[in-house]
Amino acid sequence: MTDAEKFKTECRELIDSFCKQAPQHRPLAPRAKRMVGMLTGADISLEGCPGGWAGGVIHALTQVQCGVPGVLNADMEKIFNASMGTIRKRSAKIRDLFSCVPVP
Repeated sequence: MTDAEKFKTECRELIDSFCKQAPQHRPLAPRAKRMVGMLTGADISLEGCPGGWAGGVIHALTQVQCGVPGVLNADMEKIFNASMGTIRKRSAKIRDLFSCVPVP
């Protein structure tokens, strides 16, 4: 398995875990997983842990003002094993890269 495949697998597993713990966001899973696949094909450095990127994808797709609706920042950090600072940085990079608009 290549590094990119490992990255995708870990991110997708983390997204599934997030959706189990925050079922109101389950409809985002397919879109989030596609975005992870797009990240691995983009010409950017995916430094750091997959959790920061997976959390960043969720944050980029759902972020309203200061966080993910219905999910505490502390829970995001536990689920993705990454700080909210890292998740926010990845989210900003993802939104810039893909011109994402959060899903209402």
